[in-house]
Amino acid sequence: MLIDLEEKKEVTEPDAEQQYDFLYHNTLSGAKGLNFFLDVAKVLKEYRFVVPYSKSEVRKVIPDLEDLKNVKFLSLTWESGLSLILESCKVVINPSLWSSPVEGALLKSIHHNGCVAVVPSEYSFSAELPSDVLIKLSTSPAEAAQMLKEVLEKEGMTNSYRIKSKSWLDIYMKKVESSLQSFIEEEFI
Repeated sequence: MLIDLEEKKEVTEPDAEQQYDFLYHNTLSGAKGLNFFLDVAKVLKEYRFVVPYSKSEVRKVIPDLEDLKNVKFLSLTWESGLSLILESCKVVINPSLWSSPVEGALLKSIHHNGCVAVVPSEYSFSAELPSDVLIKLSTSPAEAAQMLKEVLEKEGMTNSYRIKSKSWLDIYMKKVESSLQSFIEEEFI
């Protein structure tokens, strides 16, 4: 599966209302980790979380949704502000509890932000990435919250993840491009 990672645009500084510590970047599904993300938000009450779906959309998936003061629910598309929030938040969380072999949201998160957290699974694409490229969270929301807090509090740690993940992504995309070219040459030339 090829993901179109369009050129990264210059990030304009979001206003104070658009500045978030953590962004949920995945589909609206329990299997993709939405409940996990909200459980982490319950522990880290002093941080700002954003879910790019309206509260009414989320209630269709989680009927007993708790009202969390530190979580903002915004119905967003890439064009209407999701890209800006993804690029400017401190940590993007792709908490898939199950994942297909290639994870588009994960690649997009690395490309546009770089400081990305996942819940690792041996069956997910994230298992193929080195441990210093992603924040690999515990399946326990309390332990995951502690890990995320340490990342934010340790000087330079978010930047370190950004540098390492972008370096990995450059290499990965070159391999994908090379593999695609080899496939085309073998099949069609």
